[in-house]
Amino acid sequence: MAIGEEMTKEQFQEMAKAAGLDLNSPHMEQLFPIVRATLRGLGSINQLDLSQVEPEMVYMPDGQL
Repeated sequence: MAIGEEMTKEQFQEMAKAAGLDLNSPHMEQLFPIVRATLRGLGSINQLDLSQVEPEMVYMPDGQL
């Protein structure tokens, strides 16, 4: 799925299957438009100008992840 492209039902089902969700659940029909709208909303993140933003320092106690 390319940036700005709407998620198809087939792509959603493949993603749900990979996540271990039950494709036969009646909730899948409710979940699809929610996931699609969420991804559409996240698309605006790609438009942020972060060229002047320094990366955040990450604290790792004892060098552990």
